[in-house]
Amino acid sequence: MERLIAANWPRAKANHERLSELWQAADPDLLLVNAHDPLLLSLAQHRQRRRTPET
Repeated sequence: MERLIAANWPRAKANHERLSELWQAADPDLLLVNAHDPLLLSLAQHRQRRRTPET
């Protein structure tokens, strides 16, 4: 489906490949979140608030 609606399929495919590379790297300082998933987005925002010192 995405291929049918993507404005630039080669770019979208390259982005998917890059996200896969980042996921496989499993860097503890990197959190990949699908912002279309409200629960994952909320958890990521909460995690970021805990990690960011208050000013």
